[in-house]
Amino acid sequence: IVIDNAIPTSNISKTLKYFKNIKMIIVDRDIRDTYVDLKRKKLLIGIDLHLDESVDKYIQWVKSIRKKSVFGNDKKVIKILWRDR
Repeated sequence: IVIDNAIPTSNISKTLKYFKNIKMIIVDRDIRDTYVDLKRKKLLIGIDLHLDESVDKYIQWVKSIRKKSVFGNDKKVIKILWRDR
């Protein structure tokens, strides 16, 4: 069974204990690519994120979330850095 976004990446180590024989692949996209996609599709969340200078604010927000993410050293988790260039 493949499930998209079944486990939050904010604390994987804590969440993995609830599953038996689970494997995870985390695809971590470039922040700038994600921003452009969200802006193009008009899916940015927040009142001021539609402004041109919002890219810096978005990048700061994503970086702060990534700092809080706990991936641990679990062999059940594979993290892939995706660069679309």
